Amino acid sequence: MGIIKQHTIDDFDKKQNGVDKIFIDHKKARNNKSFKRYKKIIFRLAILTGMILIFCFYYFADSSKVKAISVINNYYLDQDYIKSISKISLESRYHLIIDQYVEYVIKKDPMIKDVKVTHENNGVILIDVIEYEPYGYRYDDIAQIMLKGDKVIELTSDYMEIISLVPLITGFKDESSQHLLSNAFENVDRNMIESISEIEQYALSYDNNCLKVLMNDGNYFITSYYGLDLINDYNEIASNLVETGVCIYADENNSVAYKSECPWNQTASNLEYWYDENGEPILNKYGDHMVKHYYTDDKGNYILDENGNKIVIPLNEFNEELPNDYQTESSQN
Repeated sequence: MGIIKQHTIDDFDKKQNGVDKIFIDHKKARNNKSFKRYKKIIFRLAILTGMILIFCFYYFADSSKVKAISVINNYYLDQDYIKSISKISLESRYHLIIDQYVEYVIKKDPMIKDVKVTHENNGVILIDVIEYEPYGYRYDDIAQIMLKGDKVIELTSDYMEIISLVPLITGFKDESSQHLLSNAFENVDRNMIESISEIEQYALSYDNNCLKVLMNDGNYFITSYYGLDLINDYNEIASNLVETGVCIYADENNSVAYKSECPWNQTASNLEYWYDENGEPILNKYGDHMVKHYYTDDKGNYILDENGNKIVIPLNEFNEELPNDYQTESSQN
């Protein structure tokens, strides 16, 4: 019969130590796994913190600021004004400026046709602008600046300096005449526009749609819408004049300009005017006394009735001359 070995307290202690070791190993493994997981988070937080510190250091350092703002190709708008609407200052951070956004902000100004913003070396921001070119200003219900390209904008305090460079425009309130005037100025030089004092609509005996241009030297330039670009030669013509108040006429058909007597100085008896049934002068839409015109053929000869009298061109209910039907018929024949 075998002898059964009795368990001792040491045997229980050894067994208990083995269980504890399992728990301890499991805890260590769990802690190691948690550490590895949080190690990545800590590493990322450390990088983010470092980037924030670097950004703060850069942001508050003077070396990060814009060193200069350069505005080029502006003429009508002041450099300080363009800088102010760009929202850029010497306190702005050079590398935080987005060129396209600044361009978008500047182009909101109605005088800016186009703009290009670039980062230059040594902390310089370059603003290259293209302005709309004004050719006059007027006072209607509100003060306005008239721009080439058939554009009209309100004359605000920001643009007050422009009116010293362009003439006063009187009339041209309807869209048609305003469009024609804008087109007429399209090829007029900027320096010549600055030599004009006033422009108004004027009716001649042979053309109700003329322009009377008062120059700064006191002389007048009389032309149609289509001959205004001949004013670019005004200085050459006027250099031979010794008196003021002289009228120079533009002949767009022959591309020449010449001196002649001013229409308001011509003998009134040479002209026939319209009067209503009460004897009151009939005025055109520009406020001028309507001159009677007579039908002519395509060669400019007067057309006579059966009694040998010239045939007057009648007026419609708007005090506008009816089309020259006789000349039209003659051309068709």
